[in-house]
Amino acid sequence: MYTFNTFAYTHLQFLPPNNLFSLARSVCWLSEVLARSPRYAEAVRTIRIVGWNTVDIPEGFGHEEVYNALDEGVTALLGNAPHVYSFTLDLNPTRAINYFPKTFAKLIWVRTIHDLRLATFLAPTYTAESYPLLERIPNEAPPAYERVCLSVCSGEWLPVVMHDPRNLRWFGFSVLDKAWKPGDTNWAMTLRRVAEAATELETLVLNGKHFDADALGQILQLGFVRVSVTVPSFR
Repeated sequence: MYTFNTFAYTHLQFLPPNNLFSLARSVCWLSEVLARSPRYAEAVRTIRIVGWNTVDIPEGFGHEEVYNALDEGVTALLGNAPHVYSFTLDLNPTRAINYFPKTFAKLIWVRTIHDLRLATFLAPTYTAESYPLLERIPNEAPPAYERVCLSVCSGEWLPVVMHDPRNLRWFGFSVLDKAWKPGDTNWAMTLRRVAEAATELETLVLNGKHFDADALGQILQLGFVRVSVTVPSFR
């Protein structure tokens, strides 16, 4: 059983050295604590998770089971921290491209995050029917994103999560795909939305050999040049 500390913490960090099992267990336990303590949940402002450097799994547990538990735990953390404004999920130490579908689906609906960093992930695939409410609702406040750094494989999640970047000031985008599909336009759609809507953007950092130079040039020209003289549509 937990005995609650007198103080409510605003900054939550899970840093190496850690392993998959310990990280999943800690994240799940903390999400349960926040669910039982509104005072703790209200206090959280930043969540930073970096790991893991080993994959040691105790006997009786399967790797996929623990991996899925971590995805569910991170999702629960986001759901139980209504005022989080900075969220980092950096799994570079795994030296693998990870897949956290529940976490990524939850992030689409979190409206409070100003600072978002995700590395390294396979972005999920969604259809238009999966998220019909993503069409902009009149008078709806845009997501709070001001600084976003994505190091991911291309996927339909990208243009979905960046569908309304009006508050964005800094955008870093790295494409990690090893087996690139020439017909994939998700990265182009993402950058187009940023170019057309992020009128406050100050810094754009692109990294990845898969960006098509001609398409990228057209996006930047038709987007950033136009936003200086017209008000973009967010429909």
